Amino acid sequence: MNFIDRVSSKPNKKKITIISQTPNEIIATIERADEPTVEGTAITAQVFTNFQTEINTANSNASNALTNANQAKSDASIAKSTASSAETSANNAIATANQALTKANEALNASSNFQSCSTVFVLTGTSLSITKPE
Repeated sequence: MNFIDRVSSKPNKKKITIISQTPNEIIATIERADEPTVEGTAITAQVFTNFQTEINTANSNASNALTNANQAKSDASIAKSTASSAETSANNAIATANQALTKANEALNASSNFQSCSTVFVLTGTSLSITKPE
């Protein structure tokens, strides 16, 4: 809501019209006579009601935005934790794969030490064993 100030060429001037008069009493009407160049925003109950409605709406919108921001922060925290767990799992998988590769290389090196004979590879779980038949 925009409020506009009243601008007048004769500020504070009033027109007094006497309706009746006695020696002890004057009854009159008083009107503005300031000759406004800009009327300005009228001060009425409806203007204040509209203003209060706008304030309430803004407060409600701000409260909703804060709730959404807090939820987004919580969701981000959960996503960070999940990503961290995924990274840990990936690192564990890489370590296991590296161990398997090391054992396979060891097996390959061991098999090259056998002259011209058959080599038997036995994989049990994560253990790799090499035997040379007699």
